Amino acid sequence: MKINIIFVSLVSLILASCDFIVNKFSFFPDKTTVIHEDQLPINCKKINILTSDNIRLDALYFSNNDNSKNVIIYFHGNGGNIYYRIRECEQLSQMGLNVLLVSYRGYAKSEGSPSEKGVYIDGESAVNYATNELKFKLSNVVIFGRSLGTAIAIEVSQFKEISKLILITPLSSGGDVADVNGYGSLRLISGNPFNSIKKINNIRCPILVIHGDKDEVIPYNLGKKIFDTFKGTKILITVKNGDHNNLENVDPKLYWGSIESYLK
Repeated sequence: MKINIIFVSLVSLILASCDFIVNKFSFFPDKTTVIHEDQLPINCKKINILTSDNIRLDALYFSNNDNSKNVIIYFHGNGGNIYYRIRECEQLSQMGLNVLLVSYRGYAKSEGSPSEKGVYIDGESAVNYATNELKFKLSNVVIFGRSLGTAIAIEVSQFKEISKLILITPLSSGGDVADVNGYGSLRLISGNPFNSIKKINNIRCPILVIHGDKDEVIPYNLGKKIFDTFKGTKILITVKNGDHNNLENVDPKLYWGSIESYLK
């Protein structure tokens, strides 16, 4: 009996260590930068989303004045928070869609602490909010992920009849990113988190992948790996000389033009 207790304790300790490592290397939340509601764009308002495990999330909703029936759910990268992404979501809103921008647990004013399992719950709760509270049909939902947000976008898009999926600088898996950044040994402890490559063919809608060929954070070949593995309808846009965070600045016409064309 004592041996079983020791074994369970050791397994629990190892799993806790795995989670700690994944969280330490994956999430860099800004909990302090917040824009007051009266300083937000005129068509933007703050909302709260209650997750299935009772975490209250900070979120922004950009409503389109043309009463569009379509909504983009935007999942951001692992740094900062939603308030860093307002300008990008304004641009998406100007294309004629409503936009729901979601802050993960532990980011901005959202409750809780981020983890892989937790942010997946956050993503699923955002989709449920869009369909149940905002009353959008699932077939009118576009899911948009950038950087680490692509892992969440892919996770929550699986087996759903959504309209479209947009992946900006996607990672194939956390293990692949660790490998290219010289942390491959972490696989022995943390496994392969954010394993999007395993899930990508569970997507039932078309995908658009945009990646810069000079990306030093998530190298181009990892985004290409996602694209090549997907068996469905797909478009790949390569931004020449584009790094991880500057695609819309290096070639704004290609970046925004590709997204707008895809959304039509």
